[in-house]
Amino acid sequence: MTLWIIENPTFKSVERLALETYPYQMDQGIQKAYENGSVAIFEALNRYGYCSFECLQYATPEKALSFLSDVLNERIFSTWAALTPTAKSDASPVSYSGMFGYGEFPLHSDMANWKMPPRYLVLMAKRGSPSVQTPIVDSAWLVARIGKTELTRALVQPRRPVRGMLPLMRLLEPRASGQSLFRWDQTFIKPVSPAGKSAFDSVVNLLEQAPRFNFCLDKAGSAIVIDNWRMLHGRGAVAKDSKDREVHRAYLGEAA
Repeated sequence: MTLWIIENPTFKSVERLALETYPYQMDQGIQKAYENGSVAIFEALNRYGYCSFECLQYATPEKALSFLSDVLNERIFSTWAALTPTAKSDASPVSYSGMFGYGEFPLHSDMANWKMPPRYLVLMAKRGSPSVQTPIVDSAWLVARIGKTELTRALVQPRRPVRGMLPLMRLLEPRASGQSLFRWDQTFIKPVSPAGKSAFDSVVNLLEQAPRFNFCLDKAGSAIVIDNWRMLHGRGAVAKDSKDREVHRAYLGEAA
């Protein structure tokens, strides 16, 4: 039986790895599959910043999230929450649905207005739609054109208090682990220094030109894990025949 199908797409090619395993028998077979799955996911995230897969009938969403938590060595910050298309009038005015409704959601990184956003975002379709895309952009493309120094000097701040605070943050933050954290959400953060405004404007101007991969959560079980410190993502517009789309979201990694 097939538990995972892990796909590592790029703009030019698709690498596909199918893992055969028996999820209820903790024997050498499942151990080997988990090892292979770990390698495939790490390779995809390191090379591309995301990894898509299918959670098939023998793997529940809870098992899928637990598996990813183990593989990535990151705790589950928040378990699955259902996301459904919502009209502006029915949503909070300070949410994406309240601002954009069924329209296109702009490119962003999740929880960019937090001092420490979670490392990984996981999306899984409960009811997919072939007409709603999830565009993904690699911030490395932006960093290469704007410059690390400029982005590291760029100070930003949440537009609204987050847990009662308005912390000063950088668009690009080096981390002790050696990884850099790129944050972006034009809706929820704002520049607060001349260097911040310059870099902020540069990101705005370049985003339309940035190469993007359009992933589609087209059927139940379609899923993707995204490096939230590196990649920006959005949501395509939702047509009338896709308003029953239901995607579940979870986060892996510490957040503060």
